[in-house]
Amino acid sequence: MTLVLHYAVLSFFTLGMTVFFTGYPICSPMLVYVVYLGLDADFAPGLVLIFIAGFVLDGLSGGVFGIYLFSFLWIFCMVRWLGGFLRTTSPFFPFLAVLAGILLENLFTVLSLAFRVHGEGLFADAFRFTALQIITAFIVCPLFLTLFRKMQGFLFRQRGKNSTLSDFFSGRPL
Repeated sequence: MTLVLHYAVLSFFTLGMTVFFTGYPICSPMLVYVVYLGLDADFAPGLVLIFIAGFVLDGLSGGVFGIYLFSFLWIFCMVRWLGGFLRTTSPFFPFLAVLAGILLENLFTVLSLAFRVHGEGLFADAFRFTALQIITAFIVCPLFLTLFRKMQGFLFRQRGKNSTLSDFFSGRPL
C-alpha cells in the first residue's frame, strides 16, 4: 500500500514539474525521493521504486534512455553505503546527498551527450544548468524531505515510537 501511495505522490510531483516548469532546470523531486529511500527504506522495496522512478523519468525526458535509471541506482547505493559510515540523523546529510546526486546525475548526462553530440558550449550550458539546479535544491530539498517524513508519520500513526520504512516493510506487526 505504501509503495502505491509513494509512487502516486511521486508521479504527481513529476507531472507538475513537467507541466508547470517546462524548460526550467529545477531540482528533481525524484532525486530527493531517491535520497529519502536510501535513508529510510529497506533495500528491496527501495530498489523497486528506484527502477520504477528511473524508467518513468527516462520515458519522460526524451534523452538517452537509462541515464536517470543509472544515476538513481548510483545515488541510492551511495546513500545506503555512506549510511554505514556517517551519521545519517544529521539534517545536513540528506541535503548534501541531494547535492551530490545533482552533480552525479548531470555528470552522467553530460558524458552521454558528449559522446553523441558535437556542439560548442555544451559544457558551459551544463554548468549553468547544474548551478540552477543546485540553487533550487536549497529550496526544494527541505520542503520535499519534510513532506516525505510527514507522509511517513501519517502512514504509521504511531504515538511515542519513531518508526521507519524498514519497520513497515519488515512484515512484523506494528
